[in-house]
Amino acid sequence: MPASRDLAETILAAWRTNHQVTVFLVSHLPTAVWTAPVPGAPRKTIRMLASHLHNSRCMWLKTLGRPHGIPVPSAVDRRKVSRRQLVAALNRSSRGIEALLTSHAKRNMLFDLFVRLRHGERTVNCHGVVVSLEQAWHVLALI
Repeated sequence: MPASRDLAETILAAWRTNHQVTVFLVSHLPTAVWTAPVPGAPRKTIRMLASHLHNSRCMWLKTLGRPHGIPVPSAVDRRKVSRRQLVAALNRSSRGIEALLTSHAKRNMLFDLFVRLRHGERTVNCHGVVVSLEQAWHVLALI
């Protein structure tokens, strides 16, 4: 098997493990912790932080996946979502991220990055995360 195929499988396996751990933690948090304020940030709760994971995935899918036909799940209300609803939402967004990582759209994404680089863009900003286009190019080229 070529090294790039091994890397793609490794990235996908790492994603799946990350997702499983996230779902396990959300599913098993005591209710008191779920609704507790975050120390040092009293206006935020653990529910809000956990919801942010799903909503961030949705933003990545909107930015990178939607142009290539990958569906974008709905965001959740970070103040009202239940653990059961969030687990279902995390499962949907995880499937979208897997589709992004494994899709044939990768070639189109590489082309899009190339066009952006040629037009002088140097970074892409997705929900506050700024990534160098050169870094994104190298990661996608390895998959």
